[in-house]
Amino acid sequence: MSRSGNLSAVSMLAMACVLSGGVAAAQGTSETSSTEAVDQVRSEEGVTDAVADDEVVLERVKVTGSLIPRSTFELPSPVTVVDAEELAKSSPSTLAAALNNLPALVADSGPTASSGTLRSAGQNFLNLRGLGNDRTLTLVNGRRFPGSTPGGQVDTNMIPQGLVERVEVVTGGASAAYGSDAVAGVINFILDTDYEGAKVSGSVGITEEGDGLEQRISGTYGKALGENVNFIISGEYYDADGIDGDARDHRTQGRFQVSNPNGDGTAANPDRIVIGQARIADGSLGGLITSSGRGASAFTQSLVGLQFNPDGTTSVFDTGTFSNGAFQNGGDGVNLGLYAPISRPLSRATVYSGLEFKPTENMTLFVNGGYSAYESSNTLIPFHAGRDGATISASNAFLPSVIASQMTSRDTFRLGRYDSEFDMELQAEGQNKRLELGFEYEAGDYYLVVSGQYGDNAEKARILNNVIPSYYAQGIDSRLVNGQAVCADTSNGCVAINPFGIGSYTQEMIDFFTDTSAADTDVESTVATVLFSGPLIDGIGAGPWDFAVGASTRSEKVEVTVDEKSEQSLYSTNNLKAWSGERTVSEIFAELNMPLIKDEVGAELLEVNVAGRHTDYEFTDAVDTWKVGINYRPFSDLRLRGSVSRDIRAGGLGELFTRGQSGTSRTLFFDTVTDPVNPPAYQILTTQSGNPDLRPEIADSVVIGFVYTPSWAPSLNVSLDWFDIQIEDAISTLSGQLLIDQCADGFTEACDKIIRNDTGTIIELLNSNFNLDQLTLKGLDVDVRYVVDVGPGSLRLRTLLSRMDEQVETDAISGAVVNRIGEVPTPEWRALVSMNYDLEEWNFFLQGRYRGESQLEPTFGPGDAEYNDVPSSVYLDGQIGYDIGNNMNMYLNVQNVLNKEPVFSPESTNLFYSSSNQSAFDQVGRTFRVGFRATF
Repeated sequence: MSRSGNLSAVSMLAMACVLSGGVAAAQGTSETSSTEAVDQVRSEEGVTDAVADDEVVLERVKVTGSLIPRSTFELPSPVTVVDAEELAKSSPSTLAAALNNLPALVADSGPTASSGTLRSAGQNFLNLRGLGNDRTLTLVNGRRFPGSTPGGQVDTNMIPQGLVERVEVVTGGASAAYGSDAVAGVINFILDTDYEGAKVSGSVGITEEGDGLEQRISGTYGKALGENVNFIISGEYYDADGIDGDARDHRTQGRFQVSNPNGDGTAANPDRIVIGQARIADGSLGGLITSSGRGASAFTQSLVGLQFNPDGTTSVFDTGTFSNGAFQNGGDGVNLGLYAPISRPLSRATVYSGLEFKPTENMTLFVNGGYSAYESSNTLIPFHAGRDGATISASNAFLPSVIASQMTSRDTFRLGRYDSEFDMELQAEGQNKRLELGFEYEAGDYYLVVSGQYGDNAEKARILNNVIPSYYAQGIDSRLVNGQAVCADTSNGCVAINPFGIGSYTQEMIDFFTDTSAADTDVESTVATVLFSGPLIDGIGAGPWDFAVGASTRSEKVEVTVDEKSEQSLYSTNNLKAWSGERTVSEIFAELNMPLIKDEVGAELLEVNVAGRHTDYEFTDAVDTWKVGINYRPFSDLRLRGSVSRDIRAGGLGELFTRGQSGTSRTLFFDTVTDPVNPPAYQILTTQSGNPDLRPEIADSVVIGFVYTPSWAPSLNVSLDWFDIQIEDAISTLSGQLLIDQCADGFTEACDKIIRNDTGTIIELLNSNFNLDQLTLKGLDVDVRYVVDVGPGSLRLRTLLSRMDEQVETDAISGAVVNRIGEVPTPEWRALVSMNYDLEEWNFFLQGRYRGESQLEPTFGPGDAEYNDVPSSVYLDGQIGYDIGNNMNMYLNVQNVLNKEPVFSPESTNLFYSSSNQSAFDQVGRTFRVGFRATF
């Protein structure tokens, strides 16, 4: 993988940070809300009370999910808090990988997710509840982080991970507090910007198979420069090698589920069956004669089923023990899983620096910023020439004479060929720049903060050796002239192509029919916010009613530029189009917390929290969001909590304005449709496009639960929360046929996306975004923590459990209802169980990741598929740490201790390169990491 100069520069800065300091083990605790650990030393009477002789001053602290800084944090919404130390033990590679172990999150990005497709491994997004990363709002220190995509999603790799103190996850709607996108909840990365001292950490990892080398080093240095100035700088560098597709047995075997041509829809003979060595049957690496042209001679018809060997000779193609035309079991078919990487390489680096200045005792001026960069690559599955005009005539210059001499001048045949001579490779690199400045002012109990932030994320994506099908078809239409192979059409500098046999391409041939497609995306955002908070009134005897009011304005801008051939849709895949879009969002918001009862029999505490936000979007009607929450503590051991909220997600700039992408050869971009205006069925080019008329999604959420901390076991904490999320006008797309059908049924918005010529024939479909669906999600979250002394050490236990009760999609137009509960990415049950045992010098950590039983397709019955029920799985991870003195800790971390194979769970018959869902199950196997942490 290439290394850009920019990334090298960032790496040098990160190393400079390392030389000046280092990283200590985090000291935080894992909590269900941000409050319990602090409440042990806090009085509930006010903000400034001291505790006994220690004179611990209570301070107002910013709490995720609320705009009001407060000294007691008992929020009506559940907040799961995990400190950096626990996350590092859970998965030392990236924070996103560790967070995805939480049952409330669904992993759908990262180095192993959807490998071999047009998705970059360089980015990691978070997805709460499986509702999509565009419905999960990611914050840093309670404020929006600059978006990394046209949709505004945040790449967590760009966050300075060496400075993260803890991560707080609000698993309930939070739009009233933070605005759009917080439908599923909020994930807030809390940075330790007040750190003083120096710390460094580093690790090296490798799999049991000896591949997937991973290296990481980070450093942080913070210092008070006099009495009124604080300075901090932190840097990190991470580099991981990829893992090839043929490096694991589950890929080389190629077990898969395919359509059964003889199926009759019964359990005894289902429509889909499992084969142990799935291979692509419509081509070979050297070329397979799949059919003859219309009216071909008997000789040419007899060629069907022959393949070309590396030396150009022919042999009978082995169709294996089973074939349905697309897939076969064994034989000479192509195992595409060998070409798609199991894990993609990734290099990233981040630098963060901040400065605080207190000109007066009550005022703090702050400025901070960061620069992050990444590089990654991803080998795509091989180009298939048979779908792209590989018609061979008798006059072909490279056709073996023994075949050409017996073909008539009108004879032709089709050639299916997968190109192994070159790799189509997606290379991506991104850079994120961020600058924030502002001031905070405190006057007694009142607090004012004014801040402004600018962010820019630039990504360059290149597909090397992207095939140009029209050039390929031109090159294989060749003739012999004076003993030289030439193209029948010599335009474009045509080079005659020899498609017969592995290794038949010369570099000159490859250079003619391939090129590098390019797309550059720049995402800019600017946010200005003012927030004022403090006590509103003294209340009614239960404490002051605190309020917060504020306003913000946010501008977003995206610009995408592409190469000329992409603009003309010449490539076989990923023909992105140039586009740009921008908008401004203005908001005003307020929150009020009202303690109503305190220290009464049967009501130690009763408080109500209300919040509202008015959002004015540039292209849609203004939207109001709100939230009402309640906290009720009938006695000291039990707290009941609940909230009702109205939340929104406005379409991202990509959903509004993109000119999309199209393809000229891949079936992904061609729809076979039946047009009631001009039958019969025919294939139509589809182009993904934006829709500026999208309305914001509206979500109504209810969360009800309790927190139990029994006095008879003060170190036990149990929380349980039931949630119900219902989304109206959910944004989604229609397939080509549905687009036509909905138009015929009177959905005029669909008609606008169907392009016809003067005769009424459809020439293109714009696969756009619409407000189409209704989504309902119901379930239960449980968090149990317990600390107990065992022998000479302390044992900390924690169980996080999530159950999905309902996951329903309803088509708002047709009324069709599908319950997707128990699908592989979101099984009914997920759990994370962890154990920490701390001795004076040793620490032992063990973690179990549980996924319950699931289904490939919840709508399947016994006759639809031989295999649909995916069994449960458990992965174990562990770590042993030892304090060697001089403030240094060494550790050995092992992921997937039992070296468990990925569970058989093929995603679909189209994603034929993996026999296991790459997001849900470990694809790599046992992995070892050794590392250290030190403070100075």
